[in-house]
Amino acid sequence: SALDEAHARGVFHRDIMPANIFKARTAGGEVIKLVDFGLAALRDADEKLTKLNMVMGTPHYMAPEAAEGGAATAAADVYSLAAVAFELHDAPSVMGILTAKVTEAAPRVSDVTVRPLPKALDAIFADALSRDLARRPKTASALMKRLRAVALRESAPPSLQVVKVRRNREARSTEPALPAVA
Repeated sequence: SALDEAHARGVFHRDIMPANIFKARTAGGEVIKLVDFGLAALRDADEKLTKLNMVMGTPHYMAPEAAEGGAATAAADVYSLAAVAFELHDAPSVMGILTAKVTEAAPRVSDVTVRPLPKALDAIFADALSRDLARRPKTASALMKRLRAVALRESAPPSLQVVKVRRNREARSTEPALPAVA
């Protein structure tokens, strides 16, 4: 919801990554907070001031169009959010990561996880991590709605834990990439 609110106000984060997402306790309960808008861009701002045509962000979570120096968009932020949930690119160099983003399709969740997950996640992440912007969910909330629907349909607990994986499929971790989303 924080990402959707920023987008509604014409602000694109450009650096969605695990270190910028926190679970916080508030008087109303636990909430997920999105922080560090240091690389943020404004939709209608002068490109010279915001450097929209430069590669900015953390390569592991960057959308393919951002890796090619494209303008900041909501679609790029949604891609980055999906990449946080599904750690997909691991290469020996930054250029290797960026090259993989613009030349390779994201792997299927079912092919790289250490334990079985619902097959429906393949389609959700294929869309969210697609180089084709038209396939991506239009908002972060739309992505989360699809993930929650799978969790409910599979009689899973009300949160999803996404497994962090590495491209070479040898080094795997079962640590969640994000705190569980309730």
